[in-house]
Amino acid sequence: MTDRSAAKTLETLLTRATESIVINASGQGYSISTDEYMSLVTKELPPYVPDLGRQVAIFVPVISDGEVQQGLRNIIRETLREHIRDDRLQSAIIVTGGAVDGFHVDDLISHLVTVSLARGSQYAANSFFECVNGASVRLWAVTEIGGIWLDEPVEISRGIRLVPFPRSLVDFVPHLSVPPLGPYHHQSRRALIVVDQQVSPVFARASEMSQESHVHPFVRSNMNTVFPSFTEEGFCEALSLSMNHYVSYISWWSYFNAYEAYAVKTSYSGPAYVPDRVHGSDRAVTINAGDVRNAVSLFSAREKLAADVANRLRVPISRWLRSKMTKDPVEIFVNLGTALESIYLGGHRYTGELRFRLALYGAWHLGHHFEERQLLKKDFAKIYDLRSKSVHTGTLNESDLSPEFTAIAQELCLRSIIKVIEDGGFPDWDQLVLGSTAGYLGEHPTTR
Repeated sequence: MTDRSAAKTLETLLTRATESIVINASGQGYSISTDEYMSLVTKELPPYVPDLGRQVAIFVPVISDGEVQQGLRNIIRETLREHIRDDRLQSAIIVTGGAVDGFHVDDLISHLVTVSLARGSQYAANSFFECVNGASVRLWAVTEIGGIWLDEPVEISRGIRLVPFPRSLVDFVPHLSVPPLGPYHHQSRRALIVVDQQVSPVFARASEMSQESHVHPFVRSNMNTVFPSFTEEGFCEALSLSMNHYVSYISWWSYFNAYEAYAVKTSYSGPAYVPDRVHGSDRAVTINAGDVRNAVSLFSAREKLAADVANRLRVPISRWLRSKMTKDPVEIFVNLGTALESIYLGGHRYTGELRFRLALYGAWHLGHHFEERQLLKKDFAKIYDLRSKSVHTGTLNESDLSPEFTAIAQELCLRSIIKVIEDGGFPDWDQLVLGSTAGYLGEHPTTR
């Protein structure tokens, strides 16, 4: 049987199936009409209706015509015989969660009936054979981030984009779904990172089906080739550094075309999220395409760092971010002091005169002339003193600092981090103090 004739046979069987179905509410003891069910499944098309996936999931189309049911089983078993074990299948949908052992042939039939009601039997039949013959399927990784707002979508790199959170639910399209994380007005101050991805194969061969993993034998990868190891967390850090403003990832989920034949969901769950970030600060800065380009440049430079330099920078970056997340001056200066010590004293063989060395190295690292270095040395020394007092006493007096100096301290720490990233490594401090710019403890960009 050719695919064309098989597709026509499947289309005919699905049409007959839609004419003889009962829609049962699983485990609920009642049914709804086909028209009521159709009104639900067609609402999954834009405009988006939040949590509709769960509403549809409790209903199961049951084919009352036994001959049609058996005909559908036969064509699926024959077409997917190399992918079926004990009448069960695993498809690429498993990478988004659900039952590890996949789904039953009858689950696939119910899914195809639902697709037929929503899009038509011809669409469902064609989708089935496209999935059977296809090497991969598309899906999208969506991450909600807080701290920024933009008016229009901006491309980060091909297949990776920053999208404004719609201002109202009416404006939603399916893959920008609303995670159940609280009042919508909080989310309207946020944005989304959407990454185009692919998963292969579409169906696992019976010999490769796993009972323990949501991954094997499926490979999920980014479509983008410029940043094959792109991480949303890393880009949020790049945005934070380039904007001098805390940007965090809050929740994440996968979007897939629910009307493709492979997309047989065995369970539905909400987005994963970081609880303490859900109701964070409402303050968001507006960014534009130029700001995104700056963040991409910084992200790219950090991606090119030698492994030892990148690892060493993790502490300063995380501590600087923590200083931006709190209003407690003690926490701010403990974090800033730790970040600067990690940059300017980390791995140094000397243990004495830490205050002097931190101030001296910081001044030489950021300063361009004698007068600027004098001022920088005083500022770095004051940061060290405030950090020490915070650690040893747990308090800072109003006379110890001002909001202006707190901003200066955070900016100096930020400049130190960015300079290491842009220079491609940490300087050899002994050579730096002697006036050399050639000695780097990490890979310098001029050697690449």
